[in-house]
Amino acid sequence: MAQVGNKTLMRELNRSNILNYLRINGPTARTDIVRNIGLSAGAVSDITSELMGLNFIVEESIGKSSGGRKPVFLAINPDVGYVVGIKLMENKLAIAITNFLAEVIETKQVDFKVGAPENNFKEIAKIANDFITEAGLDRGDLQGVGIGLPGIVDVERGVLQHSPIIGWRDVQVEEIMSEIMKVPVYIDNDVNTFTLTELWFGKGLGANHFMTVTIGRGIGLGIVTNGKIYRGQGGAGEIGHTVITPGGKRCDCGKQGCLEAYISDPALVNEAFEQGLITKQDSIKTLANLANSGSVEAEKIISNAGYIFGSTLANLANIFDPEFIIVGGEGLRLGDNFLNGMNKAFLNETMPALRGRTTITIDRLDDTAWARGAAGLILQEIFESPIG
Repeated sequence: MAQVGNKTLMRELNRSNILNYLRINGPTARTDIVRNIGLSAGAVSDITSELMGLNFIVEESIGKSSGGRKPVFLAINPDVGYVVGIKLMENKLAIAITNFLAEVIETKQVDFKVGAPENNFKEIAKIANDFITEAGLDRGDLQGVGIGLPGIVDVERGVLQHSPIIGWRDVQVEEIMSEIMKVPVYIDNDVNTFTLTELWFGKGLGANHFMTVTIGRGIGLGIVTNGKIYRGQGGAGEIGHTVITPGGKRCDCGKQGCLEAYISDPALVNEAFEQGLITKQDSIKTLANLANSGSVEAEKIISNAGYIFGSTLANLANIFDPEFIIVGGEGLRLGDNFLNGMNKAFLNETMPALRGRTTITIDRLDDTAWARGAAGLILQEIFESPIG
């Protein structure tokens, strides 16, 4: 029995390796798959035939002959089905439909009021189903739904454990949404979906060790090590709730002195209000506009926030020594005052022996790109190695 199990596991592993090789490298001849993956020609022929029977891969194009018969190229079939990705925020929802290569078919954003989960789930399902109809797609070809959520997510159980931003605690998101949508549903922290976007399709493609740090309504961290997202026991990445000032400002999470209490969008708006620069009804955009118009006080608030943020990035470089750190999120609209402060702190506070090893990369992806990463949660389940 164990031998049968081992053979099944090995076949699944080889199947995953072939799918991922085609996903990353595009159309490839069988001979190249044999040479680069290290499987026998017979094994590759057997597994690719099975995948073709399932319509996961297709014979796409004819390559150039080197003297013999022209090779047939194999490729992922992008139209074997489609997936839906959703990013849920405090007051809006971003949704993306992608094919099996994570190529975006349609995206949109809608206003959305977060309230009781049981009511919101029905609303989300209706938005998704209506969007599928608008896109002219067959509901029967939907392979699954991925959802990115702010807060601590237990990926194994599919539970949102706690989100100070949307106010949910211990919500069985996967189970309830799967029942409503009648397809598999997978959830993750929204910053991890942003990280998955970068890892699979963006600036992190092909990298083994990097991080993403997002700033805006909150501050989040995504960690990639050995080419995979690191989640710890489920809550890894809550850098916004690391304490930078013991006994300091009250944070939404209930603690005092958290990073988010000082440099998140609400924190900066509140600081500008306390200084008499803006009203309570104004937004972070108002503060940024003031700074761009020459307000010294607004410039100081933003550049100081940038310095604190850059110090955080330097700490990450000192602890983890990643290849690079990708910075994204709505907070980038704070502009050069923020970025200059960030770069200055990163240079000053990275350990001298490590300076220059980790670079900072800015990526101004919008919310629908995060939703694309959420769609990737479904594709990840399909492509993932069984021993990952």
